[in-house]
Amino acid sequence: MTPSAPWAKTWLKRSLGGAAGHFFLLALVHQIDFRWPGLYIYFDVPSNGYQDQLISLLAFGWAVLFFSASKASESLKEWSLAVLIAGLGGVLGLCWINATNDFSQLTQAADPIVYWLETAGLAVYLGWLGFLHQYAFLPRPESGLSLQVTLAPTSPEGHV
Repeated sequence: MTPSAPWAKTWLKRSLGGAAGHFFLLALVHQIDFRWPGLYIYFDVPSNGYQDQLISLLAFGWAVLFFSASKASESLKEWSLAVLIAGLGGVLGLCWINATNDFSQLTQAADPIVYWLETAGLAVYLGWLGFLHQYAFLPRPESGLSLQVTLAPTSPEGHV
């Protein structure tokens, strides 16, 4: 078995750090009520100030989680696994919200396709983290092609 790939750990830490920045921005825009798609998933759905402030606090917690994971060295495997589990819960939760709510009752401007696209973007990012986690920490089979051919003697008619 080939050991883990060091490049994957580097990119995993960078990707986790980038997500920390994203969630810090997400916390900020929810705190100041600046509705920007990508940082505000349900940007065109009306909400109360306390709801946005609560989301801001939760997003800050996610930012700290991602930041801590990005700075981990010896415990990077455990931190990144925790992020993958939490991220899977988050993506599944957004899918549930998207599938079970009629946003048109809240506003005519609601476009569920945009919400699904934003959720899909988070799922792709989570897949990227999963790919990096796998290459960073899971042993891989030896690279290279191993081919073994055994020739059986044949009769003059070409039969074995």
